[in-house]
Amino acid sequence: MIAAAEMYNKDATKEIMPNACSIELGHTASLIFDDKPSMDDAYLRRGKEACHIKFGEDIADLTGIFLINHAYQLNLGNKEVPLENTIKALRMMGKSTGLDGLVGGQEKDLKGTKRNPESLEMFYAQKSGGLYALAASMGGILYNADKKEIKALANYGKNLGVAYQFIDDVLDVIGNQEEIGKSTNMDKKLI
Repeated sequence: MIAAAEMYNKDATKEIMPNACSIELGHTASLIFDDKPSMDDAYLRRGKEACHIKFGEDIADLTGIFLINHAYQLNLGNKEVPLENTIKALRMMGKSTGLDGLVGGQEKDLKGTKRNPESLEMFYAQKSGGLYALAASMGGILYNADKKEIKALANYGKNLGVAYQFIDDVLDVIGNQEEIGKSTNMDKKLI
């Protein structure tokens, strides 16, 4: 988000830091939910016990909900950005993390949609691709980028997210969990 915004304003880093942090709060919430027994049942995240392991599922749920709420509050509380731009960015945030994005991709993943190159690309584009697309395009939206520029930023972000998720899935199989800081071999049950 910051790199995209800096194309429009050299002072973007300090002006949109709350917005950038909001993306990470939403991302962290998605990981907390993803690690729970009802999803991936992971026990390690970022080199530490997963939230539900350390604090219990109830606190993990509350933490995820709090992080999502706080992400919206950070955006709305940033007076450095015109409110109309913030509202546009929040609309995109809702879409990118909702049924057309992260939640929809996760639901298909949980329901065991057949794994093939096309379905994997769809999961990757909706989940990680959607989050990266959101970050990149929000950087432009907050500084009045036009529709063509926003679409280009979103496409760049989506492709970066797809590449990231591909590497993440490879590391799930061949990675060392102490080095990558999260549970490995979690995708076996999905194949």
